[in-house]
Amino acid sequence: MIASVRRSVRLASGLALTGLVAGLLAGVSIAPSQSAPPNHNKVVSAVPSNTPAVDNGSVRSITQIGDQVVLAGNFTRARSVGGSQVTRNYLLSFDADTGQISSSFVPSLNGSVEEVLPGPTANTLYVVGGFSQVNGANSSRVTLLNLSDGSRVPGFNPPALNGRANTIQRSGNRIFVGGNFTNAGGSFYGGLVALDATSGNVMPYLNLPVTERHNNSGHGAQGAVGVRDLDVTPDGSRLVAIGNFKRVDGQPRDQAVVIDLTSSSATVANWQTRRYEPYCFNWAFDTYVRGIDMAPDGSYFVISTTGGHNNGTLCDTAARFESNATGSNIQPSWVADTGGDTLWAVETTEEAVYVGGHQRWFNNALGSDRAEPGAVPRPGIAALDPRTGVPLKWNPGRNPRGAAVYALHASSSGLWMGSDTQWVGNRDYRRPRVAFFPLASGAAVADDSKPTLPGSVYLGGPGGSTLRTVAFNGTTAGTPSTANSGGIDWSRVRGAFRVGNSLIYGQNDGALYKRSFDNGSFGPATKLDPYNDPAWAGVDTGSGNTYDGRVSAFYSQIPSVTGMYYDNGRLFYTLQGQSALFYRFFSVDSGIVGVDQFQASTGRNWSTTSGLFAAGNTVYAASSISGSLTAITVQNGIPSGSSSTVGSGVDWRARGLFIGGAAQTVNEPPTAAFTADCTDLSCDVDAGGSNDTDGSIASYAWDFGDGDTGSGEQSQHSYAAPGTYTVELTVTDAADATDVATRQVQVTEPQEPPTSDLTFRDSASAAHDSAHPRLSIPDQAQAGDTLVAFATFASDSPNPVAPAGWTPVADETFGNMAGFVWTKTATASDAGASQQWTLSGSPKATLTIGAYGGADSADPIGDATVANASSTASHTTPSATAGTGDWVLSYWADRSSSTTAWSSPGSVAARESAYGAAGGRITSRLADSDGPVASGQVGGVTATTDASSPRSMSWTIVLHEN
Repeated sequence: MIASVRRSVRLASGLALTGLVAGLLAGVSIAPSQSAPPNHNKVVSAVPSNTPAVDNGSVRSITQIGDQVVLAGNFTRARSVGGSQVTRNYLLSFDADTGQISSSFVPSLNGSVEEVLPGPTANTLYVVGGFSQVNGANSSRVTLLNLSDGSRVPGFNPPALNGRANTIQRSGNRIFVGGNFTNAGGSFYGGLVALDATSGNVMPYLNLPVTERHNNSGHGAQGAVGVRDLDVTPDGSRLVAIGNFKRVDGQPRDQAVVIDLTSSSATVANWQTRRYEPYCFNWAFDTYVRGIDMAPDGSYFVISTTGGHNNGTLCDTAARFESNATGSNIQPSWVADTGGDTLWAVETTEEAVYVGGHQRWFNNALGSDRAEPGAVPRPGIAALDPRTGVPLKWNPGRNPRGAAVYALHASSSGLWMGSDTQWVGNRDYRRPRVAFFPLASGAAVADDSKPTLPGSVYLGGPGGSTLRTVAFNGTTAGTPSTANSGGIDWSRVRGAFRVGNSLIYGQNDGALYKRSFDNGSFGPATKLDPYNDPAWAGVDTGSGNTYDGRVSAFYSQIPSVTGMYYDNGRLFYTLQGQSALFYRFFSVDSGIVGVDQFQASTGRNWSTTSGLFAAGNTVYAASSISGSLTAITVQNGIPSGSSSTVGSGVDWRARGLFIGGAAQTVNEPPTAAFTADCTDLSCDVDAGGSNDTDGSIASYAWDFGDGDTGSGEQSQHSYAAPGTYTVELTVTDAADATDVATRQVQVTEPQEPPTSDLTFRDSASAAHDSAHPRLSIPDQAQAGDTLVAFATFASDSPNPVAPAGWTPVADETFGNMAGFVWTKTATASDAGASQQWTLSGSPKATLTIGAYGGADSADPIGDATVANASSTASHTTPSATAGTGDWVLSYWADRSSSTTAWSSPGSVAARESAYGAAGGRITSRLADSDGPVASGQVGGVTATTDASSPRSMSWTIVLHEN
């Protein structure tokens, strides 16, 4: 089983918030990406697990296939956990649990490996790079290997490329390869080509050459033109590529391009950013984009860069772009700036954007090889908030930093990291060139949920140190009363807001503080100073300075703050004497305030603000002049909609104004509901449909109507006699409110199961693409047995002529496939005898024969029905009529280039499966009831395929007993 097929982000060696795309063209089939989301619900641990050691070179790419982790790079020696050194050139695999390097996966390549990716079938691996031979045979830059023994997978024959392949990604039946080449198999393909995922054949679907060197100045660094890295949205609708180019298919797309995959041929999308057009120290960097990764839901992607600190550019940054944006001057949603240090690897998860390089700091947009206001230490690796790019609290670090983290790979169990260094932390954990940060021991990102209304609003100050509270529902306010001040001098407070169970507030000393807050009770104060992490204080960077950061410039503004609230990664605030509402990005998890200040609203004068708070889609502002409270509707995240005065009768002016908790509410009673499922004299009851809208159900009480009772959400009861009974359920909530539901059930005496002389004897099947397909009668068939033959053809007119002795039962044509059923009474010499059908052509086909004893030789088939379906992975047999003691045969077949496995339910016995080869093949499965059925309607058995079938047939055959 492939547990993770997320791609890794790597460096090609030798080279210095919106929704998914919609409105796809009708009739165009879009292949989904094969990248499985890591499904992380928290940030990984900062303490690495034990891993093998890579003893030289660097790790450039990582992927995981089942329990095997594959490393690629320019290394030649490695050792298992607790083991001795072994030779492994460019590639190795090891067990993710034990850290033992595989002794059987030792492929031989004559050149560099740039990236690895899980193959199209289990236990296979795509490899791309600069090699031209694999295991002594020619294989130019792209190959598919067996993970079990390192051999090349037969049938995968990609074209020769005339330059290095840097990156690969799979989407459905296509693989996209990017690199520094201009020719694929003798045809012009400029840096980007699509191949068939199974055969490796070139797919003309994509022919969009990347051209022109980014540094077209004629001097300085002059690298090869081509694609460095790429990724595809999970729905397969868009591809994003970065690299050394200025044009794609003749259109200006400097170093970054989005390609539309929704049409019959790929096209350059209406997506262009000009932020990668500037040169960045082009004497050293021809191209400075380094890595790209798509978000798990495909809504955005992040690009990492090198290039040195150049004001106003995206050099030495990570930047988020929205996948479905359109236009010719698209701007990033956020930019995370190192202040002059290179970033390479980038990997997105549901909770964090992990980035690695040789950076010293993040949040350092004002810095140039030194920490400036806002900078926080993040040596060599960091986790960013996907919404804002502000660093999260996670900070394992790497010292020494070396050249870079070249590879990051998120699996379902954690995060793999590949680099050219040996330590995690400040020489805390020796993990030579590969490390694993487990998810299980990680930590959830801090709760930043906003409180809601109705609730209790707290007002601190403005004139004294007291704290008041007032009930407020968004429109009407109660009577204020004095509350516990928590030991805070509220006259010194400069803005406050509550998130989760925490209160964050500023003080006139120019700092932010955080306390726990629960129902009016305050915890101790903690000063938020993530800029000077004790773990990295005073530690030498190796570049002439230390990792010490610098306090945010926002701290100097705090004494002038007149109101403050938080919403979805942004800290909004007003300043004394200024008419604007401002915001900065902010992480509740780390306490880091973003460097850039944005102006949120110009349509309202905010200079008279004396307190702010937010709930739902509304911001509330207190007036310093009148003490009134104004509600302003939020539009697109900014309070800019209609406004109205609310909460009359209260003076709302405050230094700190925040929602503290829910107001007292009236308990809502629960609702009782249940289902009953009875068989014979026994009934199972389930109260899962019961609910309590404002709490939880405390108890369930059952009265079964015959004097017996029960408890629990589910219960079971057996009655002594048949009849109709009234079952009553009583549910009680935590406040002792109750509700009752009743239902009548009918129970009957057990029925004797049907019997039959029918029995399954044996079966056989085969796949063909011949004009004279053959199949032998099952070896265990006996004289007098009923033989049932099924044939399905990838043709609408196969015109089959059956062997002598076979009687046709039914046939069906559905588009470009046809199905036939015959029956025959076996003779004493039939067992193992070859049967040949004659066709009018040579279509792909499967043949299946089942042998059954005890059937009515004169009239063995009681009923035969067929149903057709298209574009589905679920295939249901049609209804048919059976008599008591009959057996039911279920047969499914499809025409598909993707199906590799059938699954049938446990209610039937699977007898045969047959799988054709190549595109448009036929696959099929035979099953039966494995015993007699009761009289009445039968069928309705659903089998599934591992891929959606363009066309399928499902048969129900009723077999009469003798």
